[in-house]
Amino acid sequence: MIPFRVDLRPGVSIYEQIVYAAKKAIISGQIRSGDPFPSVRVLSKELKINPNTAHKVVTRAPDRVKSGPSGRVVSPKLGALAPAYFFFGRYFFSIDATTT
Repeated sequence: MIPFRVDLRPGVSIYEQIVYAAKKAIISGQIRSGDPFPSVRVLSKELKINPNTAHKVVTRAPDRVKSGPSGRVVSPKLGALAPAYFFFGRYFFSIDATTT
């Protein structure tokens, strides 16, 4: 099971939508430090996406996802909570973890 929700929509690449959902889950605390990040197999099976797309998501995962001894895990927060800004499709979004 993936620890975040992804609503795939047309017009934006699947990769960008999954990375957006993962970043949002990490920043909001839905995925905590030390939690495992989904593997290529899990992402491709659960989301019914091409394994190559899932591999791209895992290898280019958000900044706080690091390789651990048993796969990729979410690393501890680096500093205080601050709004995060990132590119999604043609738009910039902000997630403020202090208001969730």
